[in-house]
Amino acid sequence: WSTQDHYPSHLACADEHERWLEFIRTRGQFERFLPRLRDRANQRDEALAEIGVGYFLEKLCNLPILQWEPAGANGKTGEYLIALPDHGKMFVEVKAPGWEEEVVLTDGRESKRLGEQKFIHAEVRRTAPWHSVRQSVKRAYTKMPTDMPTLLVICDDLFLALNDMPINIEIALYCPRGLGVHKGPGDYLAEDGCFVDSKYDHLG
Repeated sequence: WSTQDHYPSHLACADEHERWLEFIRTRGQFERFLPRLRDRANQRDEALAEIGVGYFLEKLCNLPILQWEPAGANGKTGEYLIALPDHGKMFVEVKAPGWEEEVVLTDGRESKRLGEQKFIHAEVRRTAPWHSVRQSVKRAYTKMPTDMPTLLVICDDLFLALNDMPINIEIALYCPRGLGVHKGPGDYLAEDGCFVDSKYDHLG
């Protein structure tokens, strides 16, 4: 990935990812992930996001993985089926929106910016992290079963990370659409946030 990014950027990152890879090796999943880990940088990052969530849930939250790639709704699969403390099960889907998605949204799929590194010195860009949250919910929701708890985990690699400005999550989920003013498709007031009504009520 030498022409795409600086991964792994530092030793702490490399050490943590070693633990994740050892985790999937002991669970018999390493070979399944390997082609994606060897792919383009954004594919590698999506695979690492999925692995990291599994590691976090099982090793740090004590929520064992019962099944990898469980069947969901509409013939689709999720990332994990997790055992809950009350002996129930939870369906887990992971989304990893990246900065490339933001470039496509503003500049189109043919943008030369997609062939460059994520951060460029002194670059100024428009960004809409709330849009990535809404898109992640919409894409994940079609997989969600209705007979058990569900969880969507968003591990982003956006220009402005969701953790840096949590207000974008509030906007994405709870902000109602604007009234009395015509809003374009790129405006967060053009539609209701995902949890304003019951449209996505099967997502826990």
